[in-house]
Formats: sequence, structure tokens, C-alpha cells
Amino acid sequence: MNPALPTLSVLIVDDENWICQLIKESVPWEELNMNVAALAGNGVEALRVLRDSHIDIVITDIRMPGVDGLELIRSARAEGIDSHFIIVSGYRDFEYARQAMSCNVVNYVLKPVDEDELALALSRIRDSIYEKNSKDQYDSDVMSKLKNTTGVLRKQILCTIAKEGDANIRPTEIEGIEGWDPSGMAFTCAIFCVDDDTSATPIAAALPDTAATPGASATPDNETRQIVVENLLLNVEKQIRHAEFDFESFIDENAITCILMHPRDFSIREFIKNCFNELKIHIEAYDGFVVTAGVGGTVESLTQIHQSWIDADTAVKYRVVAGTNTIIESNKLAFANHSTGKLSAAQQAQLTVLCEARDIAAIESYIDGLLEPEYVKELNPNTLHQILNDALATLTEVVGSEGTDADVFADRIVRIGSLSALKAFVKDFIKAIFAGRDASRASGQQQMIAAAKEYIMENYKADITLTDVAEFVHLNPNYISTLFKKETGSTFMNYLQEYRMEKARALLRDTTMRVFEIALEVGYQDERHFAKLFKKIIGLTPNEYRKLNA
Repeated sequence: MNPALPTLSVLIVDDENWICQLIKESVPWEELNMNVAALAGNGVEALRVLRDSHIDIVITDIRMPGVDGLELIRSARAEGIDSHFIIVSGYRDFEYARQAMSCNVVNYVLKPVDEDELALALSRIRDSIYEKNSKDQYDSDVMSKLKNTTGVLRKQILCTIAKEGDANIRPTEIEGIEGWDPSGMAFTCAIFCVDDDTSATPIAAALPDTAATPGASATPDNETRQIVVENLLLNVEKQIRHAEFDFESFIDENAITCILMHPRDFSIREFIKNCFNELKIHIEAYDGFVVTAGVGGTVESLTQIHQSWIDADTAVKYRVVAGTNTIIESNKLAFANHSTGKLSAAQQAQLTVLCEARDIAAIESYIDGLLEPEYVKELNPNTLHQILNDALATLTEVVGSEGTDADVFADRIVRIGSLSALKAFVKDFIKAIFAGRDASRASGQQQMIAAAKEYIMENYKADITLTDVAEFVHLNPNYISTLFKKETGSTFMNYLQEYRMEKARALLRDTTMRVFEIALEVGYQDERHFAKLFKKIIGLTPNEYRKLNA
């Protein structure tokens, strides 16, 4: 690198990580006086990097889930981010080039990327930057980085105050945030929560290993939900910036928490209502997702932000009764039932008898009673969650806790958005507990096959053989072969092939990966061999299956 000139920072954006890595490893960055500052898998991640760091050059794909390359450029320009962009695309479509040019992007490189062509484009941008930017401008960039650092500090402090209170925050920490004076402000916490139709499905950690089946996924599509949540956050931030008051925001799983810092005479609830209506329109682009807002009280000091957050959190959790796709204001909630959050002695005794009798149908009826709508609507949702946790503790005390993770249960129930989904999850979790007990008492043979299946699921991408599995479970290959057929009804090879094809089907449905890439991803080096097996097992060629499920 040339020490006389500032090193330029580069961000690479592509939803296929291997392409990001390929570009990172193939370009002579040191010769160009550049370094790769970050990689991003979509436009939302990239925009966050651009906001938090000074990036000189962005190399971005056009087509990505959520925020694509063109939308990334438009958003960056709208926020005054002056990074230089190079568009990389496999689509020879002039319309993309035309739209990119309208955003002042004049560098357009086609896939597969030629490293010399890309290096040339980078060198041209580098020369343009060095010609345009003076030393004073680079000094300004340094100040911007320092400003970003203080912004991160403020976000951390406000996040801590909101969730934990101000006991661990020293006054000097707040005073040390340059350019920020919270005096005279009002503070309101609002939480926007995203739910989907699969919210009742128990996550994998809740189930015993023996419950797993090839091709089955116990978790919702977290990646898709994350894209939805981050896109909504961009929308919220845009609306707040237009309102011209201060805020901080952070994402927690499927929820966006906003700490709104506004004038005390500002109509904040009217603003939140308008903001929420915009979000409802925005989320319609994503099938199967809904958004709910919980709004806390407005307070006038930093020390009270924690109470506003508690109120907002309680309000958004109450969607389990009030329903989703609406605004729930904490100051309009009143809970007539002041339960301690514990099962009564009679309730505990009843559940104990049912568990000892292993009467799952009766236990499910018991859960229906605990979650009866007229009873639940009068409970603070936090109390409801405590009652369910107490019921789980009673159940595991009788049945045993093997195969059960109480922390997973406690974390999951607070994130479920409807009463019907909550009932379904609790019932499935209970079934998983009994399944875990049965699994723990199962024969050593069943446990060996469960371990063999787990080995296949973790290593199906590699060139594994029956001998590999036999070594893993410490059995003779001939014996494990016989045992595998007895317990699964399938030979080891057929089971492996079917599992790989399930994975391939998911990639064909849900990604734009090419067939040869999918073949490699699921363990086949030969694309033709993969396609032949796929046709034999699925009944369609990979391309036919993709078209049918497009």
C-alpha cells in the first residue's frame, strides 16, 4: 500500500457468501491501496455498515432478498452516504444499468466476475477519489468516525437503561457523550413485533434428538423473518427522521424497540399511529407476516425510560389476547386478575395426577383450561408466562427433565403472538417431554441409530460412507447396516440419498443457486449423477422441480 495516500475501505455485498469470499480473495487489494472492511449478505446489512463506518467503495450484487442492490444505493444516497458503487450482476439487462446510472453509478460489472475487469473499475474509482478529496476532507472523515463512536456509546447506554434500569450507568457516562443533552426531552418506548404463521412450531432445542426426521425443520424461517424485521426498522427510521426528532433503536429477535426522544409537547402517539399504519402497508409485501405495536408511557427523565420499556413490552406481549396487526397502548390496559404467577395447590395436584397417569389428552385439556380466553384476558401477560413456566416445572418434576430445556420454553412462549399458537406450542412441548422420557428408556439400538442419523444430518455434504458411520457409533459396519434397516426401514445409502434430496429440494425452492452448486452443497461432485438420482427419487429433474415450485 502507498503510505502517502489514505487506504480506501471496501464493502462487498452479495447474498451468496462464496461470491463475497471469491471477490475478497481474488483482487490485489494491497496494490490498489485498499482493504476489505466488511462483507454483507443483503442490502439491509450493507446499509447498517454504511451508517456505522466510513466506506469508500461498495461492490454490490443487484438481486438480493429484502433490500436489493438498487434499493441499497437509493437508500444510501437518500441518507447522504457518498460511497462509490460498483454494480455486479449476472443479468445482461440494460434496465438495471439504466437504473444504476440514474443513481450516479457508472461501474457495472457482469458475472462471472473477471478479476482484471473489476480491478480496473476499482483503480478508476480510486484515482477519482484521490483527485477529488483533499487532506481536509479526509480529516472530516476521521471526525465522522469519532462521531459514529459516540453514537454507538449512546445506543449502548440507552439500551441498558431501557432493559435494566439506570443502576449500572454512571452520570459521567451520559455527560461524556459529546453533543447530546437529554434535558428538556420526553421519552417514549415503542416496540414493533413481527409474527408469522409458524410461530406455534416448537424449536429444535425443545425436542429430543430421536424426534428429528430427515428433511424436517422445527424452526421457522428465521432468515426471512430477520429480513422482514430489518426492512421494517429501515421504514421506522425513515419516518422518524422525517419527523425530525431524536431516537435510538435496536432489534431483539423478532422485535424492534424504539426509544423516541421528542419535545414534551409533541403528539407522539399520533406519530406512532401514523408510523404503524405505514408499517402495515409495508409488511403486506411479505406473505404470512404481521406487525403489532406496543406503546409505553411517555416519561420526562432518563431514569424513567426503563418503566416506559416495561410498559411497552407488556403491551406488545398482550397481543396474545388482543390480537396482532394492531397498536396496544399500555395506558389502556387494566388487569383484573392479580395472580401470583404460581399454580394453586389444587392445580398442582391435578397436574401431578395427570402426569403420573401419562394421560396426554387430559393434560392437553388442562392446558386449554389454563389458557381459557376469559381467564387469560384479565392476566398481565408476564403473569401468564410465569404460570406456564410453573406448570412446566411441575410436569418435569413428575416426568423428568431429560430432553427438556426450560430456558428454551420460557424464551419461546414470550415470543408467540396468538393464544391458539401458544396453546399449540405448549402442547407440543409437553409431547416432546414424554417423547424425551421414552427416548431415554429406549434400547441401546435405538440410541445408536439416532446417533447415526445425527451423524448423517451433520455430515451429509461430505463423501460419507457406512464405514464412517460405523466408526462414529463404534459398531461393526455389517451390524450397523442390519440395525439401520431394521429401525428405519431403509438402507443407509437410501436414507442418505433421500436426506440429500430433501435438502436439494429446499435449495431449488428457496434459492437461486445453480444446479451444479446445489449438487456440491448436498454432497455430489458430479452434477449429472446428482440430476439422475434426483429424477429417480423425486420423479422430476432439478430444473423441472424448480419450475413447478417457482
